[in-house]
Amino acid sequence: MKFFIQLVTVLVITAFSANAIAQDVILKRDDTKVEAKIIEVHDDEIHYKKFSNIEGPTYVIETSKIKSITYQNGDIEEYVQVQEKETPKPTATWQKSVEPNYSEEIETYNGKYYYHNRRIGTARTKTLIYTQGDPEAIRMWKTSKTVQGVGYAIGFATIPIGLIAMIGTTSFDPDIVLIVGGGGFILGNITMTVNHIMKSMYKNQRKQAVVLYNEALKQEVHEDDDYY
Repeated sequence: MKFFIQLVTVLVITAFSANAIAQDVILKRDDTKVEAKIIEVHDDEIHYKKFSNIEGPTYVIETSKIKSITYQNGDIEEYVQVQEKETPKPTATWQKSVEPNYSEEIETYNGKYYYHNRRIGTARTKTLIYTQGDPEAIRMWKTSKTVQGVGYAIGFATIPIGLIAMIGTTSFDPDIVLIVGGGGFILGNITMTVNHIMKSMYKNQRKQAVVLYNEALKQEVHEDDDYY
């Protein structure tokens, strides 16, 4: 009987020892312990089940929050905490900011003007040309203004001519319809054509003024270089 009691005691102790060894222990960085059964091990996270509920849900913990894991066979795996690199603070030494080296030339693209990589209007373009002072560029720009004014005047003239032509077509007199109506439409088409030509002329003259401005700039650069 005594032998039987001793045998049962040994078996119970062995069973409890087996259960104690069969669990994994996760030691967190806040020194709390989690009795677990490790399921998956990854570089950045650990998947485990609580030892008290092996059939329960699978939990995930980041390796950055783990100090060590003691496995059921006694092996211990430690996790070194990787410290984040500090961003270097700017020095107190003052440094002059590097300004972009823009060209002083005016660029033309699709009838629009660009200066320092930004679009500018005709007023700004005129100011640059007049400030630079090339006489041919200034003369060409002034000519374009004159041609533009004449073109606008002709364009406005098409409005009353068109109205007269429309009124002439409503007359019951065939001669009036032919002379006033027909002549008005012909004259209106002529003025529209002339207006279109004048518009193209002053745009081309402004482009030529920009070309003369850029050529004068290049000449100034070469003259400056001659001093060295």
